[in-house]
Amino acid sequence: MLNTGGTDSFSTQISFCLPAYNVEKYVGECIDSILSQKIDNFEFEILCIDDCSVDGTYDELIKIASTNEKIHVLKNSKNLGVSATRNRLIDEANGKYIWFVDPDDLLYPDTVVDFWEIANRYNAEVVLGNYIRFCNIEDVKSQVTNKDFHIEQKDFLPYDDEGTRMCTVCTGVFLKEFLIKNKIYFQEGMIAQEDTLFYYEFSLKGKTIIKCDFPCYLYRQRPTSIMHMRSEERAKKYYESMMIMYKVYKQHLDKGDYDDEKVLKEKIHHSQQNIAFFLAMLMEHSYVHMEIKRLKREGIYPFPFRNAALHTNESFLRRICN
Repeated sequence: MLNTGGTDSFSTQISFCLPAYNVEKYVGECIDSILSQKIDNFEFEILCIDDCSVDGTYDELIKIASTNEKIHVLKNSKNLGVSATRNRLIDEANGKYIWFVDPDDLLYPDTVVDFWEIANRYNAEVVLGNYIRFCNIEDVKSQVTNKDFHIEQKDFLPYDDEGTRMCTVCTGVFLKEFLIKNKIYFQEGMIAQEDTLFYYEFSLKGKTIIKCDFPCYLYRQRPTSIMHMRSEERAKKYYESMMIMYKVYKQHLDKGDYDDEKVLKEKIHHSQQNIAFFLAMLMEHSYVHMEIKRLKREGIYPFPFRNAALHTNESFLRRICN
């Protein structure tokens, strides 16, 4: 039986949580996209944490916050990365629900109230929608033709207008009490696929996850973003992120904490593939040799032969790669 609402002790219903780093050029437009939503019927806050930006992001946030009492700005004492900053946002947020918003992106016009009404009606732990990629906001066209949604336990990944699915935490709301009670936080130290791991964690615990079939988020494509920066040091951090992901999945397997053993083992295999891929990208040979020895000691490498991978309907080359 679904809980369809009731009394609510929260004065703030949604905390829009922005982990900000070097987004001086974009953060004002992002906050405007939140403030322009039709959300006068409930209380909200915009909580920003600057992760020691080296541009004018913090000063820009302070200036914007001075114009609206709903905007609150904090600053990390040192650069912690997006995962740790989001974790602090979870703890600092005053809202019943949390909406993670990357401050170089935008919320889709007039969709927040739909998410709030759906979440509140069903007392949902998670409500997710879809997203639209954009480079120039002028190119974005209205695509909301219906407001369909459904309760979903498996196929709730957001997708864009071309059907590309992505594990992003920015396309909807999360019940703060649900995250805190189940200790669902982002894995600190990860700079890649931290959202993917977060998805797996909340999917194990969530009972009422609602998927909306319409866009709520505008995902900006820009080559200068953190995700597009490349360097030897950054490649090491990608490799270390994949190691963290592998070990978390492996802990779930060892503890029997999973819904589908086959799915979890496939995630472990993909993590191993990513470990090998990012290690192969590195140019520092002494580091690579040292890590290969460590992987062998920990039983991660060499990978076990996957006989089942040969018995699929995929192409011969794909089967050999698998």
